[in-house]
Amino acid sequence: MIGREVIELVAPESRSIAAESIRLGREEIFEHRLLRQDGSSFYGEARARYARVGGRSLRMTALRDITDHNLPTFSGAEALDLIRDIGLNIPTLCVTGSADPAKITEVLNARACALISKDNLTPLCAAVTSALNRSAPLSNPPGRSGAADDAIQ
Repeated sequence: MIGREVIELVAPESRSIAAESIRLGREEIFEHRLLRQDGSSFYGEARARYARVGGRSLRMTALRDITDHNLPTFSGAEALDLIRDIGLNIPTLCVTGSADPAKITEVLNARACALISKDNLTPLCAAVTSALNRSAPLSNPPGRSGAADDAIQ
């Protein structure tokens, strides 16, 4: 993104905060909403540094997606328990950054179809396909007609 104004990558609701930080020359890390290429927004972290290059003062900004830092404060196993407790019979996969064997065992024991490491997402497509092939056909929740399912077929 060299040469682009960082403010172009900031979601409208966060632009005033980002513009103020730029104006004041702040270099600390701060969080705000950023934009993806498709226009959707996500929580991001910005870290800026000023540098002199060839007699010019440049502001360099690193942006990082921190969406998963703002997820609900419960574990994957608790999410799986919640899905089971409300009676949903759906295939569920977990993507994790944890390498803790106890947490991995807890999630798998909570009936996740698969546990995929964030460090290696290569098996994700195969795991989704496998989970869908093993799952029972989904029934419509009460009050739903099934028209969407009929339209797909």
